[in-house]
Amino acid sequence: MKNRKILMLIGVSMLLLGMQACTSIKMTYNWADYLIYWRLDSHFDISSSQKEILEKKLDNLHIWHRQVELPKYVAFLDEIKIRLQNGLDKDDMAWYGRELKQFNINLANFIAQDTAEFLTSLSPEQIAYLENKLNENNEERMEKIEQTKEEAKAEAIEKGIESATEWWGDLSEDQKKVIEAGIVIDKKSQMVAYNHRKKSQQKFINLLKEKIPIADLREQLLDWYLNPGQFYTQEYRSIAVKRRNRNNDNLVKIDSLATQKQRAHLIDKIDSYKKQLQELINEKT
Repeated sequence: MKNRKILMLIGVSMLLLGMQACTSIKMTYNWADYLIYWRLDSHFDISSSQKEILEKKLDNLHIWHRQVELPKYVAFLDEIKIRLQNGLDKDDMAWYGRELKQFNINLANFIAQDTAEFLTSLSPEQIAYLENKLNENNEERMEKIEQTKEEAKAEAIEKGIESATEWWGDLSEDQKKVIEAGIVIDKKSQMVAYNHRKKSQQKFINLLKEKIPIADLREQLLDWYLNPGQFYTQEYRSIAVKRRNRNNDNLVKIDSLATQKQRAHLIDKIDSYKKQLQELINEKT
């Protein structure tokens, strides 16, 4: 977990990310405040007094997100459908990245004050609890890094094909080859990313221990989240850019090989999500 994810109230990204993996967006979204609280508790061991305050804050977040942000998601999906008609290209992927970034900025700005207030309420024991949790997560990540290249690549290919199949339906052999060719297992790059992650976490832990005023913490958190590149080494920046470009290129290639049947499957999937989002918007909170 990086400090950027902390700013997002740890699990609030489930409001978006859960949509991609769950059959029912509505079910995941309507339970999002409980899921977020559970995620927070697993990292901070929340006290009873903090729980009462957090539940109110999460209710407010849920209401705002449903009323203000979900209509933007519907418009976002409409635009994706238009862009899919002629096939995706690099400009479309750049647009997609900008839109997702803006959604995250909106969310960060809304929760920054509440996040800062929560984080300043942490006791030394809770900060230590978080530090231990991060160390456990890092140990699990290191186990992944220590996999053989063959094991790691086979696992990544399986996940990549499974994810693409969810969107396009059954893939052709050529599309599977694109996914396989796009999987690069570079142990050196993985260690660079791992060390960057640990340094970012330690900066965040140190910031919590300083117990700075809420207003200062709010500004610091927003700065970290909105300008993460300020902490990148040149090596890490290069790795991140290459990974993003490779993923975008592969998605464009897979889409270029899509049949009419696959494109219809993709449009149906988007329409299903749109329908559920619209139903969520229309529900009374």
